[in-house]
Amino acid sequence: MGRNDINEVYLAKNNYLIDMFNKIDLNITDRNINLINKFSKNMNVSLMLIPTSTEVLKDYLPKFSVNINQEEYLNYVETNLNKNINFINPLHILKSKKNEYIYYRTDHHYTTFGAYYSYLKFCESYNLTPLKINDFKITQISNDFLGSLFSNVNLNHQKKDSVYIFEPLTKNDLTVYYGDRVTNSLYEFSHLQNNRSHYNIFLDNNHPLIKIKTSIKNGKNIVVIKDSYANSFIPFLTKNFEEIHVIDLRFYNSNINAYLNENNLKDILFFYNVKNFSEENNLIFINKLEED
Repeated sequence: MGRNDINEVYLAKNNYLIDMFNKIDLNITDRNINLINKFSKNMNVSLMLIPTSTEVLKDYLPKFSVNINQEEYLNYVETNLNKNINFINPLHILKSKKNEYIYYRTDHHYTTFGAYYSYLKFCESYNLTPLKINDFKITQISNDFLGSLFSNVNLNHQKKDSVYIFEPLTKNDLTVYYGDRVTNSLYEFSHLQNNRSHYNIFLDNNHPLIKIKTSIKNGKNIVVIKDSYANSFIPFLTKNFEEIHVIDLRFYNSNINAYLNENNLKDILFFYNVKNFSEENNLIFINKLEED
């Protein structure tokens, strides 16, 4: 019999590589919940956790593989959050679409289709009208992506992934600030030069702070404190918000509360995949006082 996993990556059915997720430290989760609960006293807070393919595509996993039950984990998080926090759980919509191309075969992220279905759940939770899938021009920009999970196994016969972008059919002028660099695109196509880096086209990979100004004049602003799963999700928000502020705690060194107060920002979305949230050690920075 052949191997079922290499370097904690399952060799799953249908040419999928799926990240092993079989242990969790609830102490980290409890600490992160408490930090968000404390932060929510002064802000309008939502927490959105995206299940990984280990849960949604568990039918693809080798027999006898044992992983964290992410549905139980999501219920645990929701139960322990303050009631004033809006918890957004897209597990059921993603499970209902599991036969579609919603996770990459070679990468730990979900595809833009998975991000779109998560956007539908987000809009439902925020009482926003989402764009229908027919409201987008969907373009395949790559058919040879080999992502992070492939890098762990390096199998010669692995089927490659395709990457798609969704662009609204109705015009929306954007200004995107990556620090001092300003552009009008949510995508950095230079990453297509390396087929291991194609997911990085979304928001030019990870930055400490990104500010997106749209031509939607509705006065709605949102802050997204996130991991890289949000990078393919955030472009969908540009038809619903006037400004989107994106903060990645892994790289952001300034005082977050000072930034929020200076820009009069009150609506905060914490956005992580389940595995990353269960391991996240940077949320301690959200409750630093302005003078720290």
